[in-house]
Amino acid sequence: MGVMAPLTLIRTALICAALSASGLLAEEVITVNPGADATPFPHFWEQVVGSGRAVLSLRQSYRDDLRQVRQITSIRYVRFHAILDDENGVYDTDPQGRPVYNFSYVDQIYDGLLDAGVRPYVELSFMPAKLAASQTPHAFWYKPLPSPPADMNKWTALIDTFTRHLVERYGIDEVAQWYFEVWNEPNIDFWTGGPNSPPTSSSTTRPPGR
Repeated sequence: MGVMAPLTLIRTALICAALSASGLLAEEVITVNPGADATPFPHFWEQVVGSGRAVLSLRQSYRDDLRQVRQITSIRYVRFHAILDDENGVYDTDPQGRPVYNFSYVDQIYDGLLDAGVRPYVELSFMPAKLAASQTPHAFWYKPLPSPPADMNKWTALIDTFTRHLVERYGIDEVAQWYFEVWNEPNIDFWTGGPNSPPTSSSTTRPPGR
């Protein structure tokens, strides 16, 4: 690595010089005013960590590690995939096809984060199998479904019920401090619907107002 890094820098410099000489790389002048008023530079990247998939946080070893990390860092949020995945048992249907919701694991997952002194950065994913339009899984070994919902009304009802449950359990004052993200990286193979199709057409946001 100590040899390759300088070589890479040299190659990059040579390429840039060649492009500049050929006119393909336009010159740009950057002016810095050291006397200008300073502005805050918040280290937002230090506030949240990514952490695999949701069910892992049920492990005691995970929770012990999270508490230790929280003690020595300034993280405030934890974000992970697959809170709606079937391994958490959130969504099922009865014999008549009507939705059946179960938030037992969800509660244990989020209780564990809060007990460790961090808050959830909620990523709404992936699609429950009985709600998915396609059963073709993502390449991840645990085979999450990057599919759009087969029934948008049932998807809407799931998210509505899910968020209302969070408010009922934790209170609006607490949940108002969480962040909610609709899906994960829908611009690549984590989403098999259209680029502007629901449920990924919304951006990261705070939960609805009081």
